[in-house]
Amino acid sequence: MESKAHDYHPDLEEMKRLVSEKANAILGELTDANLNYFVREAVSVAESILEKYVFSIRKVFSNGELAIKDLVEKERFTNYKTGYQQTMLDWIQKNKPIIRLEMGITSPPLQLPEKRWHFVIMGTGTVGAIALLIGHRWWTALAVEMVVLAASYFVYKKEKCDSNNYDVDLKQYESEIRIKKETFVYETISQLEKWLRKGEAYSNELLTTFNL
Repeated sequence: MESKAHDYHPDLEEMKRLVSEKANAILGELTDANLNYFVREAVSVAESILEKYVFSIRKVFSNGELAIKDLVEKERFTNYKTGYQQTMLDWIQKNKPIIRLEMGITSPPLQLPEKRWHFVIMGTGTVGAIALLIGHRWWTALAVEMVVLAASYFVYKKEKCDSNNYDVDLKQYESEIRIKKETFVYETISQLEKWLRKGEAYSNELLTTFNL
């Protein structure tokens, strides 16, 4: 029975697909509000994937040919307060992958010596990640860089700065923004995958307490 329990896994590919779709739909405009919204939506996707996994495991061992035969053990497994499903849902609530990005961009654009426009991150803006899931400073720094680049690109394009390299600079901005966005989305997916695997590991440990 134990080997059968380990045949089931959270649908990581579905999570990756849905989070990528969220990124495409939300991150067309790179603002701190959109980044925060994307992260919240990505977290919701991961939670939903883990919940579906939990429900499927409960169903497998409650019904069908793999259902627990011993009535006492089955009642213990399906108990609505202390059984497998509720215990896992409690774990999800206590270990939610909460992520918050706080960014402040408060200054006007400054023209740098190389004639590329950048916003300055002021000390009054808090830049940090308060997270159970993602605690990498560079991940937050990457988010800030994206917002700065996007804002700088907008200003540079609007001002049509007098530069022999204007078109080249625009293409470079676009390339940098695309690469950083792809990296940000990839890292978000990677961290959510780690969280799902952590949830699966807890599920497997829990199943052993039900002799599964």
